[in-house]
Amino acid sequence: MPHRKTRREEIQALSVWFETELGQALTKSSLHHLAKALPCRYHDTAVQMGPGVVDFLENVDSRLRIYVNADNLTGDRVSVVSDWNTIPLGRNSADLFVLAHTLDFTPDPRVVLREAATILAPEGCLVVCGLHPFGIWGLCRLFYGRKENMPWNGNYLPVTRIQDWISLLGLETIGGSMHFYRPPFESMAILRRMAFMETAGRRWWPALSGAYLLVARKNSLNVRLVRARKDAVRLRSRKRLQPVAQQSTRIRGGGLL
Repeated sequence: MPHRKTRREEIQALSVWFETELGQALTKSSLHHLAKALPCRYHDTAVQMGPGVVDFLENVDSRLRIYVNADNLTGDRVSVVSDWNTIPLGRNSADLFVLAHTLDFTPDPRVVLREAATILAPEGCLVVCGLHPFGIWGLCRLFYGRKENMPWNGNYLPVTRIQDWISLLGLETIGGSMHFYRPPFESMAILRRMAFMETAGRRWWPALSGAYLLVARKNSLNVRLVRARKDAVRLRSRKRLQPVAQQSTRIRGGGLL
């Protein structure tokens, strides 16, 4: 009977894959597009969560950078070792939250996304890096048929589904891009020779990218609307209780109580 990997072993294998030439090429492409899609502003507290050791917050203007890892501490960074489903950070405590392929390799992507949205402060930005199921990587995934190996065992969630989840959580998509149009060859030399496919892909077959990047914002208006709904519920409850209280006072005044 084959040995079934534990969650910790899966995360470690995933981190090892992101250190390969193909993993580094994918990460480099994500960083390039993040610099273009992320609004240029100051983020007091920035959080990165996901496999690998690449720093997505390197060029972010911030006071505090926190790296959430599922397997071990990361060098001299401010690191938190935690399961991705239960992040030990306070509500509204981060101004920027980067999910670096976290949703691709977790059993509960909706739970992770909801945790990140809860931790994100009003007007904060959420970044989601993902693998595209309908692009060239998704096609290769079908042909390889080795879904127990990295990175083919990922969730490969459609962009539209992520956008729907983001909208349901009260966030607004403000930017993003499709990227990495080269086939997933393991050799960096081959990937360099096929660099022309990036320009051609963006022009001629934009829907066949291997990965995508989304940027969403948590509007303060949503927070005010939620508070307004709660206040309206309390007001309705008080109005329902007032006749009962008035009736109780009249009964006491009549000497029945």
